[in-house]
Order: sequence, then C-alpha cells, then structure tokens
Amino acid sequence: MCSVMGLNESDKAKFIDQAVDSRAYSFDYRFMHLPAIGGSGDSNAQNFVMTANTLATQYRDGVRLNGVIYLADGPSAADVQSDFDLTQKLCGNNFMSNFVIATDPVLLVKCKWGEVFGAGARGVPYDIDYQSVHHVLRHWYKRARKTLLVQSEMIDQGLDIGQTSAGQALHRALLGKLEVHLKDLRRARAWTSARATNTARGRIAHVLQQLQALGTLAGAASLLRELPSSDSDLVPQAPSPPASIPGMKTRNLEEQVQAMAEELKKMQGKLTEAEQRIETLERQIRDTTTVVIPPLPELGPETMTIRIKLT
Repeated sequence: MCSVMGLNESDKAKFIDQAVDSRAYSFDYRFMHLPAIGGSGDSNAQNFVMTANTLATQYRDGVRLNGVIYLADGPSAADVQSDFDLTQKLCGNNFMSNFVIATDPVLLVKCKWGEVFGAGARGVPYDIDYQSVHHVLRHWYKRARKTLLVQSEMIDQGLDIGQTSAGQALHRALLGKLEVHLKDLRRARAWTSARATNTARGRIAHVLQQLQALGTLAGAASLLRELPSSDSDLVPQAPSPPASIPGMKTRNLEEQVQAMAEELKKMQGKLTEAEQRIETLERQIRDTTTVVIPPLPELGPETMTIRIKLT
C-alpha cells in the first residue's frame, strides 16, 4: 500500500487514476489519498487528526505502508514547505528511504529538502503522466513495509494526537498564528476600527477551533490571558478531549488501580488454596502411612496415592 500526499488534491487523484487504470505492470498497489495537513488551508488540524487516526487505525489492524508519494505543488513555496514539514514529522526520518518527493526545479531550490534527502528520500520530476507514475511506483516494487512515526507514537507509545511529534509541531504553528492575531486585535481596538476588529476576532476564533480539534487548547492558556474580557466569547466553552482511537491507552488511573486490585485478589485466593493443600498433606503424614495428593488443576483431575514407610 502507498499513500499519496501533498497540497494539490486534484493531482493526487490524477496520480492514483493513472496508476490504477494501467495494466502494463504485473504488480499491484493499493493507494490511500490523504488530505493536505499544512499550508494556509482552513482545516489543517481537522485534516491532521483525521489523517493521524486513519494511519494509526491501519497500523493497529496490521496494515503498514510500502511508501509515501509526496506531490510537492501548491500556491506558494511557503505553503508547500508548511505542509511538507508536518508530513515529515508525521512519517519520521526512519521512513524516508520509502519516501518519494515529486517536485519541480523552482520548488527544489526554494524549499528545504536537505534533511529528508540525507535520510534516504528520493526526488523525481513533477510529471503526472503514465510513464512518470509507473517510474515512481517501481521505486517500491518489493520494498519492505515500514512503520510511520505517528503510528508508533499513537499505538506503541499510547500518545494522544496532540502529543505526537507532528501534533506538537502543528500546535506550535497555531500558537504562532494566535499570537499574531491577538496583536492585530489589540491594534484594531486602539484604532477603533470595527472592520479590523471583526476580522481579527474571526481569525482568533478559527485558530482556537483548530487547537480544540487538536486537543491542545489548554496549551494556549498563557496567550489567552492577553485576550480582553470583551472577547472572552471567542474561547470554546467545552473543549473536546484529545482525539484518539480504540486500542490506545485510554484507561484512567482509577481503572488501572481497580484492575490491579482484582489481580491481587486472584493471587491471594491461589495462595490460600496452596496453604490449605500443605496443611492437608501434613495431617496425612502424621496420621497414616498413606498420603493422598489432591488433584492439581494444572495436571488434570487424577489423584495420586503415595505409600510412605515411616521409621
């Protein structure tokens, strides 16, 4: 299975169509079209949460990727860099040997690719035609599947989405935007500009919704103290808990203590049973030359009789 990522949704769909429609090669791939998680889009956090949950669910179910195809194209180099930086943290450098970046000469110069190329990623020309698509696919033919960093963090380490490397990076980016918008709001208030005030309020509300979706709204508490009381209505009243999926660590401390108590009770029961067996054997040894060993569950229902000659 391969994942196709990047900012340009139509090109990702075209890439998959070119690969699926052809029968020229004997090997088959399944493809996963994932949304952009960075750039200047309005739903970065929501898209990131959906992407991370999808990848973690697949890993929990035993599905891993052979590779990621990143289509580096967008309205600006800054948008591409923003989306790619999150994608890199989502995948992790250990996955880069299975990572292909399709880009053009301009973005190849303007964006920072050095770290991922040094980690084993491969760059190819940004051409989504029949030959180019299958040239990219041949890079993964019989290539071993690998675990993405976000999959390991969420399933193996039990982290919430906002605690993952990519989640923390997105959280920091959102805090940077929030700080800028708060300054804009104070400036608009000083200018008594209703239009500028409403614009800043709308942008602040949007960033707070993104932080809420990511489950890291509490991390913005220090900045929100700068929010005027007249704008406190912008803060979501009921933050949702950090997004997670079944199979991660979700039990709270009380549940863990209860489980430990139940396990201790079982162990105490086994200890009492063992003590009773020892007492029975001691009585038999004192009273008779015949010792009857009671059935042992681990050995089956048979009873053994041992005759002992006392001196």
